[in-house]
Amino acid sequence: MASTPRTFSFGTNSDGSKILTTTTVQASDPAFKEGTYTTFQGSVSTGGSATIVIQGSNDSTSYYGTPTTNNWITLGTITLTAGTLSDGFTTVAPWRAVRANVTAVTGTLRVRYQPG
Repeated sequence: MASTPRTFSFGTNSDGSKILTTTTVQASDPAFKEGTYTTFQGSVSTGGSATIVIQGSNDSTSYYGTPTTNNWITLGTITLTAGTLSDGFTTVAPWRAVRANVTAVTGTLRVRYQPG
């Protein structure tokens, strides 16, 4: 049975809730990847565009330490334009942690992943 889709977070609000969208270039908080099979999907607001590099790591400091640790491997890139507001890809790889590294964005971006 598939689990519930997850949304990458981009920090925490003052009330402790996660920030689930971004309008700036930044890496998301790392997320523990529960399974081998995973889909990744980015969506941007109408008229927006974005480039998202999905990255994985088996280094425990990447997940439990600082998110800026440089031990991240590119798993794939999602490119969104005004004509393609949502896109994604699948992986079959048991990475310990994943993150969404937003390298360009205009508009409001949300990045989700579905462990399988």
